[in-house]
Amino acid sequence: MMNIDFKTRLFNVCVVLLTLFFIVPPAESSSTSSIHHRLTIKLEPVTRFATIVDTVQFKPFRKNCESFSFTLHAALKLSHHLLPAGWTMKTSVYNNIEGRLLKIDILKNDSTPCPETFSMELGYSGVLLELSPDETAGSGRFFIAGDSYFYPQFSEPSSLLSFEM
Repeated sequence: MMNIDFKTRLFNVCVVLLTLFFIVPPAESSSTSSIHHRLTIKLEPVTRFATIVDTVQFKPFRKNCESFSFTLHAALKLSHHLLPAGWTMKTSVYNNIEGRLLKIDILKNDSTPCPETFSMELGYSGVLLELSPDETAGSGRFFIAGDSYFYPQFSEPSSLLSFEM
């Protein structure tokens, strides 16, 4: 009797594992693991003008290591960028529901190997447009929402974002 009970349980466990294997997407469904932003922000509260340096770091998955795309608000102008050797940057402006956005494509040269950890620095500045609904322009106090694209956001969602300011 115990032998049949064991075989039934083993069969049920195998069915569950096979179901999970075919239903649950793999961990590498996006092109990166967690993304860390180290932001240095100099802010003039009255005018809402910000100068920002963002060091972005993440571990790319090997199979999707040819390029990465980020989006930044188009009102923010790039002043500089530092990329690893063998990588290039292209930018283009486009409109969507959230306004004018700057698409930043980071492309790997064919001969460049995929790094264990990718790190780049972007410098940009401009007037931050999003104000909290309970604040008025010129009050010197405001809230910067993530959906204002004040930091580069991956075109593909990531599993985890972390920030250091």
